[in-house]
Amino acid sequence: MLNAKGTSPPRGPPAGARKTPQGAGPGRFFKKFFFSPPPLPPPLKFLVFVPPNIMLRWLLILLLLFNALGAYYGSYMLLSDPSGEAIQMADGILEGSPFHNFLIPGIILLLVNGLLPTVAAAGMITRKPQKPLPGFPILKPYHWSWSLALIAGIGLMIWIGVQIAMLGYWKDYPIQGIYGTLGVLITGLALLPGVRKGYRV
Repeated sequence: MLNAKGTSPPRGPPAGARKTPQGAGPGRFFKKFFFSPPPLPPPLKFLVFVPPNIMLRWLLILLLLFNALGAYYGSYMLLSDPSGEAIQMADGILEGSPFHNFLIPGIILLLVNGLLPTVAAAGMITRKPQKPLPGFPILKPYHWSWSLALIAGIGLMIWIGVQIAMLGYWKDYPIQGIYGTLGVLITGLALLPGVRKGYRV
């Protein structure tokens, strides 16, 4: 359409009108705050570059060490006072078991749930020596530390299962449920394909 001068009027917003940046508006606001993940804080930015399988391996190592620390504390308390009074064990809690006090259970706790997962965690970190666990042909394709981690998880589940079978479930002590779940987590993480693949020899 021509104006009075015979020329076309300029296209675009009127002179003095405020221009809207491209992509601005409610849609851009909605997309930014609801579909764009917030940036990680600086201490956690390194997680973006860590493959999931490596994070799972380190989680397994941390769970092994957590199990070991709890076992060291528990075995120390049981061995220093086999009566169980130091950790407030109820009288008669060993009734129905072959033990008269907590001396033997304390030693088993120290070896199976303390030293075993500690050695497994140390081997998974250092990966030395690069050998399978001797005496277990079924575990021959894997590093000895991975095999010990698997045995530690299964051993913890057996420990809690035998404890419940012999002594019953301790309603006043949630420690059985906590460490039973820990044994399941350790075993499950060790059996994940990504974790197993990282410890083939």
